[in-house]
Amino acid sequence: MKINQLIHKVIGRRQDGKNLRNVRNERFKEFALSAEKTFKEFAANTPGQIALENNHGLIVAKGGAMGGFDERIVEIKYGATPYEQITEFADPDNMFAGTKKRLLVSDGARLFYERTDTGSVYCLLYPSKTENLRPIESVIILDVINDAANLNKKRLPKKHWKYFTSYMHVTSLDGSPTYLDEAKVFWLRISRILIVDGKSQPRKSIKWLLSILSVALSVGLSGSLLFGIQYYFSLTVPATQIDNKSLQPSPIPRPSHWPETTIVSNHIVTNNS
Repeated sequence: MKINQLIHKVIGRRQDGKNLRNVRNERFKEFALSAEKTFKEFAANTPGQIALENNHGLIVAKGGAMGGFDERIVEIKYGATPYEQITEFADPDNMFAGTKKRLLVSDGARLFYERTDTGSVYCLLYPSKTENLRPIESVIILDVINDAANLNKKRLPKKHWKYFTSYMHVTSLDGSPTYLDEAKVFWLRISRILIVDGKSQPRKSIKWLLSILSVALSVGLSGSLLFGIQYYFSLTVPATQIDNKSLQPSPIPRPSHWPETTIVSNHIVTNNS
């Protein structure tokens, strides 16, 4: 009887876990369905947004911007825009093949939501970049959302949107970042995990904190040790007992049978008793 109850309990827990995952997936679908309306509303109330949209346009794509068929993705991005035309050799290996003109293009920043197998959601920031100019990081892991229900409340997506627009202004050729935008992106780069050359980098804020703690502990322990040594010797030899008299050497005792001598005009006179 007890074995059967245990089996039913284990099966029930597994079923609960499956149900929880399914619930999380459904909540992400709700977020994806309302994403375009939500982020277009944010854009309408964002200062400086008109200039960015005129240059790049704004795309909110349920299922991703590349086809829109991936139900695990919601992508918000500023589009690509040409910014310069250059002339180059048609064939770099044959300078007699003539020249051609080519447009240089600036890609806009992206705010990328991706649901994982467990139902949690990664929120990623991709920078704006050109062929010749790009930040050191290729991705910033902005957030990890365990339950997509939090995305259906506008507070969290709006926070992500604000970081996204600041990141676009800072990394774009056509951006007009404010001091606040610069500060926010600086904070992201030290407080979030960055992907650089395909490898995740530890948070700089944690590295700095550990360095500060290491220095503080070293200085603190050194000061404590010095204080301990001084305190020990102050107890062993009290300062009040050390004076000039105690430092004077004791006189050597004189044997009683020695005659007394007196120095008179560089002559020694012996007094015999």
